[in-house]
Amino acid sequence: MKYQQILLMRLRGDDSGYDYRQIAAPVSLQDGKWMPCGECLDETPRLSQGEIAMGVAEYEECIESGEVPDCGELHDFPAADDWHVAARFWLPDDYVPESREVIDERNRRVSDRMRKWGFDT
Repeated sequence: MKYQQILLMRLRGDDSGYDYRQIAAPVSLQDGKWMPCGECLDETPRLSQGEIAMGVAEYEECIESGEVPDCGELHDFPAADDWHVAARFWLPDDYVPESREVIDERNRRVSDRMRKWGFDT
């Protein structure tokens, strides 16, 4: 199965800038378009808004240089509500998304460490 990194953005309600999301999406070629074909993994919680914004900037640089990744049109990928797809990149052929168990265990360890340091989680 092939996966793409999808970067989404939306204008904040107070027009002070943008909010960003990043997902890893399984995709397949359907009627000549790379479309989602399974459960997407929301990677936003483990990234900063700045890191995702840098990915959008990288995609914009690709557009300016004429080297846009052949991932499909941005508008082909469905986005919810007021979000729109700002970038699409291929993930490596050997990409395997983390299981829910791995994510939960990492989060548990982070919480344990923060409690050890005196933070209330």
